[in-house]
Amino acid sequence: MSAPSPIQPPRTGWRPLAWRIALASGAMHLLLLGPSLYMLQVYDRVLHFRHEWTLLLSSAALLAALAAAAWLDGRRQAGLLALQGLVSAEWGGRVRAQGLRLGLARQTEQAHAVAADLASLRQFLASPALTSALDAPWVPLYLLVLAALHPLLGAAALLWGGALLALALRARRALLVPAEQAAAALRREQAWLRGAEGQPETPEALGMSGALLARWRALRGAQRDAAATQHAQSLRWSLRSQAMRHLQQSLSLGVGAWLVVRGEMSVGAMIAANLLMNRALSPLEQWVGATGQLLAAHGAWTRLRALPPEAPAAGPLPPPVPGAPRLRLQGLRVEAGDRVLLHETDGVLEAGRIVVVLGPSGAGKSVLAQACLGLWPGAAGQVLLDGRPLATLDRVAVGPLLGYLPQDVQLMDGSVAENIARFGSPDPTRVLAAAQACGLHEPLLRLPQGYDTPVGPGGRQLSGGLRQRVGLARAAHGDPALLVLDEPNAHLDDAGERALAAMLRAQADRGAAVLVTSHRPAVLALADEVWVVQGG
Repeated sequence: MSAPSPIQPPRTGWRPLAWRIALASGAMHLLLLGPSLYMLQVYDRVLHFRHEWTLLLSSAALLAALAAAAWLDGRRQAGLLALQGLVSAEWGGRVRAQGLRLGLARQTEQAHAVAADLASLRQFLASPALTSALDAPWVPLYLLVLAALHPLLGAAALLWGGALLALALRARRALLVPAEQAAAALRREQAWLRGAEGQPETPEALGMSGALLARWRALRGAQRDAAATQHAQSLRWSLRSQAMRHLQQSLSLGVGAWLVVRGEMSVGAMIAANLLMNRALSPLEQWVGATGQLLAAHGAWTRLRALPPEAPAAGPLPPPVPGAPRLRLQGLRVEAGDRVLLHETDGVLEAGRIVVVLGPSGAGKSVLAQACLGLWPGAAGQVLLDGRPLATLDRVAVGPLLGYLPQDVQLMDGSVAENIARFGSPDPTRVLAAAQACGLHEPLLRLPQGYDTPVGPGGRQLSGGLRQRVGLARAAHGDPALLVLDEPNAHLDDAGERALAAMLRAQADRGAAVLVTSHRPAVLALADEVWVVQGG
C-alpha cells in the first residue's frame, strides 16, 4: 500500500459540503428543464387552443422555477467558496511545511512552486472551469429528455456530445506541453524577482539596477512568449469548439424541422428540443475553452499529491542518555550535488565548554555550524544531543534546547520582544533576561517604543549592530542547552563585543555547550577548544 499523501481532503466538513454542492447542482438542473417545458406548453397548447389561464399559470411556474434555480446556483457558488476556504485552512499549513523543508534543502524554486500549486488549485475552485465540470454529470438528464421527445434527437445530441468530448481530449493533449512550459517560465521569473527584491540596497549602491532590469526583461520575455503560445493554442481550440457548436445549433434545428414536416414532432417540441440540446452540450464546450485552466489545476493537484507524507507529531522528548556529552558528531558528512561541503567529521562538545571554529572563508565553518543543529537534510552520519539522535527529535519540542545565530541575521516582521521570544507568547521575565545577557537592555530602552518597537521586514528598521544583538538575544532566550553562533560579532562594536564575551562566559558557566565561528581575539580568548576547518 502506498504511503498516504498529506494533501488529502479534510475528513471533517468536506463530505457534507460536497453533498450540498452536488444536491444543489442536481436540483438546479431539474428546474432548468422549465424553459423547455414552458416552450412546449406555449407553442402546443397556448397558441393552438388560446388558453390564457394556461399561459398565466405556466409563466408563474416558470418564474418560480427560475428563481429557485438562481437561488440554488448561489448556494452552489457559496459552497465552492467554502470549499476553497477549507482547502486553504486544511492544506495551507502542510504545503507551507513542505515549502520550509524544501527551503532548508536549498531548493528555493521548488519551495515557491509548492505554494504556487496551492494557489492555482484555490483559483480553480472558484473558476467557471469547475462549474462546467459540475454541470457535466447532468448532461445525461438532458439527453434522456431529448430521447423522450424523439429518439433521433437523442441520437443527434449523443453524436454531437461525443464530437465535442473528442475535441476536448485532443485540446488537452495539444495544450499539455505549452501549459507546463508557461507555468515553469512564470515560476522562474517569480523566483528570480523574489531574490532580486530581497536586498534592494546592494543593487542600488553598486549601480546594478540596469543589469538587473535587463535580466528581468529577458525572463519576462520568455514567460510572455510561453504564455502567448499557450493562449494562442487555447484560443485556436476554443474557436474550433465554437464553430462546432454553431454548426450543431443550426443542424439540430434542421433535424427538428424535418421531424415537424414529417409529422413526427410538434413545433413546440422542436423549439424545446433545441433549448435542451444547447443546455446539454454547453458544459462540453466550456470544457474545451477552459482546457488550459483545467490542465494547470490538474498539474498542481498531481504535484501536491506527490508530496511526501507529513511527519507525525512526536511525543515528549526522550530523556538524555546518562553520561553522554552535550553534542557528539559521528561521521558527519554534508554534500550539495556533486560537491562535498563537509567531510566525515567526528567531535565532542561537553556541557559548560566553549568551542571556537576557525578556518578560511569558504572552508565550511557555517556548514559545520548548521549541521550541528540538523539544518542539512540528508546529511550522512549522526548528530547526538545528550546522546539522542537530533534527526529523530521533533523540531518544535527540541527547539527550546537550541540557540542559533546565523551569519546573516534575519528578523521577522514584528516587535523586538516578539523576535526575542521566537514569536511565542512573550514572557517579560525571560525576554528581559535574554536582552540583559547580551547587553541589549539599555539600547532597547532608547528606542521609541522600547521592546515593542517594530523591527520591520527582515529587521530593516534596526541598525546592523542592533539587529545582530537582537538575534543574539533570540538565540539565548530560554537558556538553551546548545548554543551555536556563526560569526556573532560581525557587526558589533567594542561594547557589543564585550557584552558578547560576557554572555558566552555566562552561558558556559550555567552549563550550556557553546560553538562559535569567529576570528576575533575577544572570542578566541574564551575558547576551551579550537576546531579548525579547511576544505570541508
